[in-house]
Amino acid sequence: MTVMTVLKHKPDALRGLFGEYAGEIRRNALPLHNGDIAVEELAASVDPRLLRAGFPPEFNDDPMTVNGKPVHMRSFAEFVVAQEELAWADAGFLLSLPWSSMSTYLIEVLFDPQERDEFYATVAHKPRWVFFAVTEPAHGSDPLGMETTLSADGDSFRLNGTKRYIGNGARGFVGFVFCRRAGATGPLGIEAVRVRAGADGFDAEQLHTIGLRGAGLSELRFDNVKVTEDDIIGRRHSSVRRGFHGAVTTFDLFRPGVGAMALGIARAAYDYVRGERRNPGPVDAATLESLNDRIHSVRALIHGAARSIDAGKGNGSLSSAAKVAAVRLAEDSTRTLLRMLGPTARFDHPLMDKFDRDARGFEFMEGMSDIQRQRIAQGFLSRRFWPSEEPAP
Repeated sequence: MTVMTVLKHKPDALRGLFGEYAGEIRRNALPLHNGDIAVEELAASVDPRLLRAGFPPEFNDDPMTVNGKPVHMRSFAEFVVAQEELAWADAGFLLSLPWSSMSTYLIEVLFDPQERDEFYATVAHKPRWVFFAVTEPAHGSDPLGMETTLSADGDSFRLNGTKRYIGNGARGFVGFVFCRRAGATGPLGIEAVRVRAGADGFDAEQLHTIGLRGAGLSELRFDNVKVTEDDIIGRRHSSVRRGFHGAVTTFDLFRPGVGAMALGIARAAYDYVRGERRNPGPVDAATLESLNDRIHSVRALIHGAARSIDAGKGNGSLSSAAKVAAVRLAEDSTRTLLRMLGPTARFDHPLMDKFDRDARGFEFMEGMSDIQRQRIAQGFLSRRFWPSEEPAP
C-alpha cells in the first residue's frame, strides 16, 4: 500500500514550477554550505507553499499551482521531479527543509485518523523539523542489526541506544525512532516510537560533515527516555505491519527520491561545466555527450520506478536499481567534470567542489550499493524486477 496517488501534472510543467525556485536557492547554496546562513533563517525566507508540498489537501489550503491547477505532490512520479529540480539548485537546502517526507508512510498508514490530523495541523503552518531515525553506528540502516532497545517499565517503556547520521536530528521538534523490544529477536521485534525534543535522557548533537551540510546530520542518544504506549507507532496494527515493515517499506518507497537528488547534482555539475567550457575539445565534448546520455537514461529509470510505486507494483528491486545508477552517475560526473576544469578546480570553482562533496553522501542513504545490488539480483531471479503492466521508460 502506498500513500500517494497518480500523477496529476506533466513532468515538464512540474519541472518549470520547481525551477522557478532554483535561482534563489542556488544563490544561498554556498552560504548554507559554509555556515554563513542558518537553516532556520533560510527556512523562514522560503515560500511557505514550497514547505507544504506533499501535505494532504485538507491541510494545504494555499498550494502551489501549475496552469491554475493545485499541486499537492501526492504521487511519487511528481515527487521525483521536485527532488531532482531542488537538488539541482542545492541538495543541502533540499535536505534542510522542515518536515520529513520519509515519515509520510508512518503517518498516513500507521497513525490513527485523529493522530494523523493532529500531526499535520501541528506542522502545516509553522516550519518544524521531524527526524526519522533508523541508522546506528555499528549496523548502519540494517533493521535486523538494531541495538537500540525498548524495555518495559511498569505501565510505560524506556528507550536506550544511539542513532547516527540522522537528518535534522538536532533540529527536530519530534521524531520517529526505530528500536527493538528488549529480548525480542527477528523482524517482528522492531518497533517505531515517537520521541519529542527535550525529553529527559534524550540528547542530540549535530555532526560535522564534508558535504550535504544543510541536512544537519546528527547523533541521537537515548538514556532511559520514557516512552508511553501512545508513543508506539501503529500499536493497534499487527507486529507484521509495523516496525520492521514500516522501515523497509519507507526505504523502498523513497529510494527513487534519493536517486532523483543524486541525479539533480549530476545535472547541476554538467550544466555548470557546460557554462564554463563553451567550446570544449573533441575529447571533452565526447565526455560531456556521454554524461548527458546517462543523465537522460537514469532519469527514465527513476521515473519508471516512481510510476511503478504509484501503480502499486513497486517491489523494491526497481527502486534499488534507480538509486544505484543515480549514485554512480553523481559520483562519476562530479569527479570527471572537476578534472575537466583543471588542477585547481576545487579552489577556482567552489560550487563544483560543493557538488562533488555532496555527491558522496547519497551512497549512504537508504542502504549502500552492495545491499541494493542484492535487491536487484533478487528481483531478476524471481522475475519481479519490472512489473509486466508497467512499460519500460
